[in-house]
Amino acid sequence: MNVRLHLGLALALVAAMALPAGAGAVTGPAAHAFPITTIGSPSSATLIFSAQSAPTELMQSVQLSGPQSASFAVIGDRCTGQVVTGTCEVTVAFAPTSVGTAAATLRVVGDAGTQDVALTATGSMTGAKLVVAPAAVDFGDVYQWSAAVWTVTVTNGGDVPVSIQGIGVTGAQASAFAIEADGCGAQTVAPGGSCSLAVRFVPGAFGPSSAQLHLTLDGAPAIDVSVRGSLVRPYALAPSYLPSQTWTSFKLRSVSGKHRQIKLRIYTSLSAHVRLTVARKGRVVAALKRDLYLGSTAVKVRGLRIGRYVIKAKGARKDEVRTAHASVTVTR
Repeated sequence: MNVRLHLGLALALVAAMALPAGAGAVTGPAAHAFPITTIGSPSSATLIFSAQSAPTELMQSVQLSGPQSASFAVIGDRCTGQVVTGTCEVTVAFAPTSVGTAAATLRVVGDAGTQDVALTATGSMTGAKLVVAPAAVDFGDVYQWSAAVWTVTVTNGGDVPVSIQGIGVTGAQASAFAIEADGCGAQTVAPGGSCSLAVRFVPGAFGPSSAQLHLTLDGAPAIDVSVRGSLVRPYALAPSYLPSQTWTSFKLRSVSGKHRQIKLRIYTSLSAHVRLTVARKGRVVAALKRDLYLGSTAVKVRGLRIGRYVIKAKGARKDEVRTAHASVTVTR
């Protein structure tokens, strides 16, 4: 072998040794996050890698590393040992054995360089369990000049934190509703924790409207909550003495029991005389009578002891009577 050939081989070896990891001809995702995965039900992902060198790239190996790499496994390898001119695939599974986060590094090694993929995941016994209350929002009949706002509470009933990436309203009639106060978007709800938001019915076309309150989650499927309401025409406000007048809705809304008091809203689609009773262990501890106008009216009952209470509301309008019931736990 002549001196010139020796020199060429030496220069090629130096160039190969100087090539930094990740700077070669293998390209692919820099990171991948698995969804929240229930113990005993593994999740998997197929990652695509490209060979950029000319004319081909020999994929040498696929490796997992890191202190938590045992929770991950390569279950499909179409890269190792392949001379790739375009792309190849590696399928990785995450099978948690404990509750909490896990991380590992997937390294794909080629002739001309490497590609590291940062893998992150969360194991859970319960899975992502965000509970939305109410399960559906019904504004009932709404008049143009009446306030129509409903509070929605999101509670984490699972064993791992869940991040809410964003909240919006979707559907063909989404413009009839709006997020008035968002205390949940871009928030992480801890196990047992909750957040709340307010949805407003926006006056638009007369008649019924419906849409979905759409919650986008990180690592879990999105949640859709049905919302509906009906904008009533002004002639529905005919005086109460007209026999044709129809009473369509009477409800208890937004009932809460914090700070030794009960806060609630009574909604009636027409003016009515309302009697409200609050009972504990079968005994009435508070009662009030009030003439309410159409729309939503806030009512507070203060000075209560901690415990469970039953609320009954009876609305009377001429010979028509409507009732509504609710229960709530009063806390400090």
